[in-house]
Amino acid sequence: MIDFHTGDGLAGNPNWVMYQRTHEKTGELALAFGTEYYLCEEHAEGINKLMVESQCIEHDIASFAPEGGILGREGLPRIGFDMISVGVCKRGIYNVMKRMGMLQGEPELPRKQIILERENAEQIVADRGGILNFEVKPCQQVKKGEVLGRIFSVRTFEEIQTLIAPMDGYVWGMPGYPLINAGESIMSIRRLYKIIEN
Repeated sequence: MIDFHTGDGLAGNPNWVMYQRTHEKTGELALAFGTEYYLCEEHAEGINKLMVESQCIEHDIASFAPEGGILGREGLPRIGFDMISVGVCKRGIYNVMKRMGMLQGEPELPRKQIILERENAEQIVADRGGILNFEVKPCQQVKKGEVLGRIFSVRTFEEIQTLIAPMDGYVWGMPGYPLINAGESIMSIRRLYKIIEN
């Protein structure tokens, strides 16, 4: 079962797939879907336990959730599917059907599939409100101690916070707007689970 989602509220992430790595058939079909980025989790937690995909897995039905859409892409509406995402999803459906033997041929996969852990992410939070200037891009690999961005005062334009990577990992979930409130989660750093070379 493919549980399509769009517009996760965070700009810049590519089309990606979330799946539970402990369900073998789910992992096989999720990776066959053929996106470059994945978030995997051992077991669904919190609200994710209520998602259709989690309910399917509880009944031993392979299921995963592709996330796509145009949230944050320049010059486009704030939420919904664009033609790039539609193409990725169409190819993904065909890929899964090929893997299941419903269509002839082999799935079309990217050269590299980067699988990140959903658990154990480190949230980057604004201590103070202001204007956010990123020094990294979505899905960029970073090292512990690397500068991720800076927050500037809206009144004086002085730097009031430097955002530092707390661990090695990949940048995930950046907001599509420059004004940040104190206490707001700005992004997360996700640990690498594994990379598959195709």
